[in-house]
Formats: sequence, structure tokens, C-alpha cells
Amino acid sequence: MRLAIFFVTLALLPAASYADIVNGGFETGDLTGWTVSGVPGNVQVLANGGLAASDGSVKINAPEGSHYALLSNGPGDQGGSQDTSILTSGPYLVGANASINFLFDFFTNEPSTAGGGNPDFYTISILQGGVSVATITSGDINGAQTTFPTVDCNLVFLVTSDATTLCTHSGLQSITNFDLSAYKGSVLQFQFLVSDALDNSFDSALLLDGVTGTGLTPFSPVPEPASYLPLLAAGILLHLALRRRAF
Repeated sequence: MRLAIFFVTLALLPAASYADIVNGGFETGDLTGWTVSGVPGNVQVLANGGLAASDGSVKINAPEGSHYALLSNGPGDQGGSQDTSILTSGPYLVGANASINFLFDFFTNEPSTAGGGNPDFYTISILQGGVSVATITSGDINGAQTTFPTVDCNLVFLVTSDATTLCTHSGLQSITNFDLSAYKGSVLQFQFLVSDALDNSFDSALLLDGVTGTGLTPFSPVPEPASYLPLLAAGILLHLALRRRAF
């Protein structure tokens, strides 16, 4: 009988299992599973065509599915000397052979540094205990000068509903099976950041989609002992009920 009570109690305790990144494709249409920060922090989830040329000639669709996240330092001057947007995943416990994948495209309205622009940039990092321990990839506006045929950056721009204004881009890039095995047993978060450099006059933005992982388990801190009291009480009541029935 005691074994039965023991197993009932265990069944009520939370069990961990490997899972994918929560809402890594942003198909919920919102930022469930993610945290936004920065100065002031401008992160949107856009449906297909949510970023488009002002004359309708170009529409930016999700690389996968029908939604994507767009981290921007715009629109325009957000009131700080360096506007920054940060999107951070929830915490994940790293298992054996863990890895992460994602797709991204960096857009800007800033000319290259050779053309007099200031190097707005993006950084994609691994956090441990809230502190960056590794950079997965990074870049700046010099790698985002690929033009669209109908977007002349003079009369026609790429715009979003909040008036974030962009012009050129890096082209879609992918990080595939980025190895996390060195962090086995650790709890990590993944951070995506876009920031101005030196000025806050021109918008830049990072399109993010298809964030997936292997060997990663969404992590919740171990509950305080007090949180187990209802489970113990239920076990005791069940034990007493079974004893009465035995008599």
C-alpha cells in the first residue's frame, strides 16, 4: 500500500523531457516564450508581407511558416543616443549533443561606412546566468548592402506599420546545428540584439525565424519545498483513507 502511495505522489511531480525552442517560428503571432528588452526595445511579430516596399513592389515573407520576428532600432530616433532592441529566449537545460538552428536577415537604411554611414550592428549570443558567454554570429551594415531592384532608398523604402524604414539587406542566412555540447548540464538562454552605432538617425533591423534546437529542455527552477506540501498532504489523506477502508 505504501508503494502505491509513493507512486501516486511521484506521478504528480513534474517530469522533464527534451523539447524544441518554445515558439521559435513565432507562429503564435506573438512573442510567447520570449522576453523583450533594450532602449526602448522594438520587437514585432509580423505576418507575411508585414515588411514591404512603400509602393507595394516588394513584400518580405517569412522564411518558414507565415510569421517572423523583426528586431529594430527604429522607427527613427527613439529618444536615446543608441537605440537597442533585445530578444531573449527562455532558459533551456542543455543535454547531450545539443544544438541550435535559426534563420536571419539583417536590414538597414544606413549607408555603408565607406559611404559615410555608422555601423549599426547585430549580435547573437549565448547567455549563462544572464551573462554572455559566447557569440554565435554578429555583423553590421557593411554586410547588409544588397539592394532590391524596385527599392531605390530615395522615394521607395521598405516599411512596417510602425514606420520603421529600411532599404537594403544581407540576404537570408542560416545557422545550422550550432554545437552546444560544451554546455551540457548547463542552463542557457539565446539572445538576439540590434543596436545603433554612434547615431540614432537611421533604422536597422534583424529578421528572425525558424529557431529550433535539439537536446534542449525548457527549464524551470526546482520548486521551493513549500510547493510540495499539497502533494504530501494528498498522499497522507490517501493513506488515511485506505487505512480506514482496510478496517
